[in-house]
Amino acid sequence: MTSTKRLTISLFGTVQGVGFRPFVYRIACENNLTGFVKNRGGIVKIEAQGSAENLNNFTRELKEKPPKASNIVHAESAEIAIIEDELSFEIIKSESAENSFTPPSDIAMCERCRRELFDKNNHRYRYPFINCTECGSRLTIIKSAPYDRAQTTMAGFAMCDDCKREYENPLNRRYHAEPIACEKCGPSCFCDGFSGEAAISRAVETLKQGKIVAIKGIGGYHLCCKVERGVIGDLREKKGRDAKPFALMARNTATVQKYLKVSDAERKMLESAAAPITILAQNEHNFFRDLLSADTDTVGVMLPYTPLHTLIMEEFDFLVVTSGNFGGEAIIFDDESAKNAFSDVADTILSHNRPIFAPIDDSVARIFEGTPQIIRRARGFSPKPLIYEEIGSNSPTILAAGAQMKSAFAINRGNELFLSQHIGELENVLDAYTREIERYKLMLGVEPEAVAIDLHPTYSYREYFENLGLKTVEVQHHRAHIASCFVENRLKIDEKVIGIALDGIGFGDDGTLWGGEIFFGNIWDLTRVAHLTPITLPRGESAKYPYISALSVGADGAMFASDERVAANIPLVQGVIESHANTIKCSSAGRLFDAAAAILGLKNIASFDGEAGMALETRAKHAPDKSADTYAVSLENREDGLLEMCHRSIFEGIFADIARGECIENIAFKFHASLAKLVTLGAVAAREKSGINIVLLSGGVFQNTLLWGLIVENLRKLNFVVHTHGDTVPTNDGGIALGQLLILRGFYEVIESKLL
Repeated sequence: MTSTKRLTISLFGTVQGVGFRPFVYRIACENNLTGFVKNRGGIVKIEAQGSAENLNNFTRELKEKPPKASNIVHAESAEIAIIEDELSFEIIKSESAENSFTPPSDIAMCERCRRELFDKNNHRYRYPFINCTECGSRLTIIKSAPYDRAQTTMAGFAMCDDCKREYENPLNRRYHAEPIACEKCGPSCFCDGFSGEAAISRAVETLKQGKIVAIKGIGGYHLCCKVERGVIGDLREKKGRDAKPFALMARNTATVQKYLKVSDAERKMLESAAAPITILAQNEHNFFRDLLSADTDTVGVMLPYTPLHTLIMEEFDFLVVTSGNFGGEAIIFDDESAKNAFSDVADTILSHNRPIFAPIDDSVARIFEGTPQIIRRARGFSPKPLIYEEIGSNSPTILAAGAQMKSAFAINRGNELFLSQHIGELENVLDAYTREIERYKLMLGVEPEAVAIDLHPTYSYREYFENLGLKTVEVQHHRAHIASCFVENRLKIDEKVIGIALDGIGFGDDGTLWGGEIFFGNIWDLTRVAHLTPITLPRGESAKYPYISALSVGADGAMFASDERVAANIPLVQGVIESHANTIKCSSAGRLFDAAAAILGLKNIASFDGEAGMALETRAKHAPDKSADTYAVSLENREDGLLEMCHRSIFEGIFADIARGECIENIAFKFHASLAKLVTLGAVAAREKSGINIVLLSGGVFQNTLLWGLIVENLRKLNFVVHTHGDTVPTNDGGIALGQLLILRGFYEVIESKLL
């Protein structure tokens, strides 16, 4: 006779709001098990009883076939006493558990809902808000914990009898799908006085006419148009987006593959539950380059991730779909604001009456050398927690403020670290930023004991945090970058590392601007060991003017005489640099890219962050000769004991190559290869000083895949163990809040007493 066993299983991670309990119920019944499944706060708790063989099948399916949008980060199981006379497996009423709710992410429409959307015999045929427990709005409609309909913006829509039967049936995939709705009882679309499908048709016809339409999605409005030069130019002018690439939405994967290179890993990313904007290389047709951006060979593409988008995209291969905002502001999400903001931008607005409680932008990601990398962490990714067991489940709660640009904050609940969605440029989004902090505190059931902020004295959030009355600790920007990579790779808390931070600018310990730094030591006590040779910059917004960086590295002002936008300013800027009056020293790698791009005639003025570096990288990738020797590089010992990574000879070599008539592409590649060699020399010197062989790479400059690849290759050839960012934490400023949090948590560890 087969023996009976009983297991208790606890699953942690993203296991609520993703159809996990119905999934467990189904596979338990299929394996003839008895017992129950329930939510206990943010945990799925299971007790399952049956034969050893059936339990093995059950646990294997739990591991191998969980709902697409779920993410089990930790599981605990144990054998317990059997229960006699138990007759069935049940989904039982959830238990509340203090401080344990994990908010689910918004999920792209699943394949089964897609089939139903186009099934004429289904009562949700062409209904633009079809969803189930495996897909649909989540984070953007949640007002507070727990996640049930009454706590969401769906509370105002009473379920019809058909929806209610599905909602209450544990064998139905819409069991407790909180956004459940149909045409009889759910939200509707509106456009120019039309409603329902007529409203969608009206918007589609407006798009076909070559006009701009504002469309309300899951987390806010998009501005959309056809991929045609005239209307794209019109959208750029009205949105004030001169050159930054626009994202596209494609009808389906097959359409994408006609125009862009798509690997298996990229296809999986496009079709994933998160459905991010995925950065893809153009194929030989290079169809989109001049339409979307002249400075890059890549295109950001996403698939329709909502039923509304899917219905619209029936009529188009591609549409430009860009965030409904202006110049670093938060995405617009409420209807009244949309009417006001888009009155002079969009020819019409396609809206709907399901309120968005919290705005969220589209995520941006890419595959590089087979590895997923997140660039902008938002819809579909936030607020999935990173579990870092090294700091303990009873760790004090810390709020980390993040950066001024690409603002995102972080907060922990024990060893669960939550990184918020990308919010925008802080000076434009402070209200949205502080509102989200309060919402996260409410959803997670936590109150921070201390706050980690950036060292920079003028960041926009300083007054807000001062008014919270909490202990506030400053964390240097680039140390936070390294710590963010440390925690993403889940290294042991006492691990000693070498950290290489290549970035735009961040305020340094010495009051200068850093951005090309090498550190070593424990993560909460990183010692600066080397840096790029500082250049002298006028105080102010030099990052917007690459020609200023070029002058600072020795470029002749005559190079820019033909550019009417800057020519008149050249004598003044040169005078300021030479006099050192109202200037600041800057060791930023980003500014070196700006300088090289301006010297090569690519960008004198940048319309968005990283534009000059992007143009330089693109030209470098097209170099006909990638075998030439690098420019000379060297390290110098400074009187203060630091090593200086000297780039003067790189620019001397660039000037000489220009004089010889060398092509721009070859010079651009040699710049990349030379900087990679210089940084590698710094890493070797750091290893010789410290005996440490583990290297972490972080900072916005590592979004440059060419430089990233060259440095990683160099280091691995020298037997370094190299860790970089992946699919959880952006390498740019959108990830540093996690690093700030970890460093402040380290202070608790070192001091062995709380800060408050």
